[in-house]
Amino acid sequence: MKFDKFTQDLFAAKFERMRANLAANLRCLAKNLAQSCADRRQNQAGKTP
Repeated sequence: MKFDKFTQDLFAAKFERMRANLAANLRCLAKNLAQSCADRRQNQAGKTP
């Protein structure tokens, strides 16, 4: 199945946007995970006498 140039460009732009959103979401997730791990470590440290 062969797409015309316009359709190809449209799909390329769409996938590029999806990929960029996914990358941003992953970065945000990683940051949140690191933060919650740091918080948990601080809480543990605070609990131990």
